Amino acid sequence: MVLCFRLQTHLRLLYRERTKFLCERERQSGRNGRGGDVWFLNSVEESLGFVLADHDFDVWVGNVRGTHWSHGHISLSEKDKEFWDWSWQELACYDLVEMINYVHSVTDSKVFYVGHSQGTIMGLAAFTQPDIVDMVEAAALLSPISYLDHINSPFVLKLVSMHLDKIILDMGFHQLNFRSDFGVRILDSMCDGHMDCNDLLSSITGKNCCFNNSRVDFYLEYEPHPSSSKNLNHLFQSKLIKLSRILFVWRKRLSLELEGDNSGELEGDNSGTHGEAVVVRTVIRKGNFAKYDYGLLGNFKRYGQTKPSTFNLGNIPTSLPIWMAYGGNDALSDVTDLEHTIKELKHKPELLYLESYAHIDFILSVRAKEDVYNQMIGFFQSQGKLSSS
Repeated sequence: MVLCFRLQTHLRLLYRERTKFLCERERQSGRNGRGGDVWFLNSVEESLGFVLADHDFDVWVGNVRGTHWSHGHISLSEKDKEFWDWSWQELACYDLVEMINYVHSVTDSKVFYVGHSQGTIMGLAAFTQPDIVDMVEAAALLSPISYLDHINSPFVLKLVSMHLDKIILDMGFHQLNFRSDFGVRILDSMCDGHMDCNDLLSSITGKNCCFNNSRVDFYLEYEPHPSSSKNLNHLFQSKLIKLSRILFVWRKRLSLELEGDNSGELEGDNSGTHGEAVVVRTVIRKGNFAKYDYGLLGNFKRYGQTKPSTFNLGNIPTSLPIWMAYGGNDALSDVTDLEHTIKELKHKPELLYLESYAHIDFILSVRAKEDVYNQMIGFFQSQGKLSSS
């Protein structure tokens, strides 16, 4: 049997003033460097894009800026620094808002939103805007991310500890492309004595249970896509706030005063030469779900305050039905962090927990239709019936 699907291409619109105002005061693909093609990389029976179309959904696939399919600009080239001057904040406040506006205007109907990984960050941030929620029927979030306090990906934690995001920006590399020579050198340096990269994907995402390993080479023909170094920096800001101080240790125990917190203590050793100095670099880890941190003066210039404002998940109205699917082996979307997210919401979403699933399983598992998509489609269909009754 030959299945035929009609394809249309819609180009990004210029930003409207209304959208800009929202930022200042469909379906989306996942975290750093993933395009909309990821929804179609398995067979027709296994890929979510095809599965939804087979259930009579009008499927719109978004490609955020920087990916291979969204790489144009009316005046800038990818060699320009300004071309890459964005993070997930702009993806949520501009790109996603325009996509939802556009689909809603073309179809004259509300949107069922599906996001994975970074697509969930974008969705949660955008849904704090009431005008956007009015155009969304329901939202399904796969491997949802907002807070990153308990992320346990060995690869990501190593990048964070090395401050690699800041180093890349300071070196003038504003595009993050792991297919480039520079990106390959980063991976080589990470795997050269720093960590075991024999199973690099598991080091990044957790041990995925159910995708077809024989198709990895095929997946790599399409993934990953480029992103901006600023985007990586913003994601890492959610994991830590960096503060470097030089401390001269003269006693055996010295209390550390870190932003008003006197609970930490530093073990020192004065058994050697009296007055020996020990240089200590401290890292304050603090989870938040906030706009990009430009530093004290930069924040005041952009936000009118010294700290970036947060996206208040409590502003997401109870009228928006939310469905979340998460996995026990997911190294990027931790269960404890998800519990934090749920507590911030005014109403508890419907939840699907899969013990053996890791981050990539939710989009590339050969069992995802039975394990995830059928339940998600049932959720969407039930919400559609409620709204039409």
